[in-house]
Amino acid sequence: MYVPLSFFSDTLWYSADWNRDKNEIVIDTTNRLEFEEPAPDALLAPHRGAPKEISAAYNEIKIKVKSETLQEHPEAFVSGDEIFVPLRAIAEKLGYEVEWVDSSSSFILHLPLEQQSGPKTLSMRYRNKIGLEGSLEIERLTANEITYRAYHGHLSKGIEVKPETVPFAEMLKEELGYRKYGLQFYLRMDKQDIRMLVSYELLRKIESDASFREQVGVKLGEPMRHIPRNRILTVKNFE
Repeated sequence: MYVPLSFFSDTLWYSADWNRDKNEIVIDTTNRLEFEEPAPDALLAPHRGAPKEISAAYNEIKIKVKSETLQEHPEAFVSGDEIFVPLRAIAEKLGYEVEWVDSSSSFILHLPLEQQSGPKTLSMRYRNKIGLEGSLEIERLTANEITYRAYHGHLSKGIEVKPETVPFAEMLKEELGYRKYGLQFYLRMDKQDIRMLVSYELLRKIESDASFREQVGVKLGEPMRHIPRNRILTVKNFE
């Protein structure tokens, strides 16, 4: 994947300069003062035209990112008045995770959670898998009880929802042979919620071990200092 060099300055707010004398591209943190943080779910408009062939001139252009020259990377090239650079090699050097979406021929840049500022509070919910769309936002979990606020799709914003406390066994009920609720963990941040994955072992232990549920409940609402690998929560995260 290649992008114009200007992508890093216009979209990601890095300084991106072309030194013609040194035949070198330099990408570094910006010194701009008028920074406006983009919305976390903001998307650039996709290109709607049909694919086309372009002419490309390769001139052994060097790429320097944060004062370090990249040694192995797809070669940058010049086409018309624009320099095109390899997206993944540069973005990963800047600390981003690059996700390719094959169905739409697009990419998504994720800033790793470790680099995002602000508290990351561990939270828990049960999603309604049958019937009315909605979720149960968990406020308290003990060995045998669970307290939640139920939010449904038809509720208007701003309506106060009172907490309810029920036996934990309610979360394990089935309807028509299917489990009614599905468990989710997420990290609550200032501007967004980040979904975490749950290992099968952790899911089964929460369902079957009352004393372990007590341990999980203690950590809900607390900042998570160490983000698990690949955002997968396991039993060890609660022991």
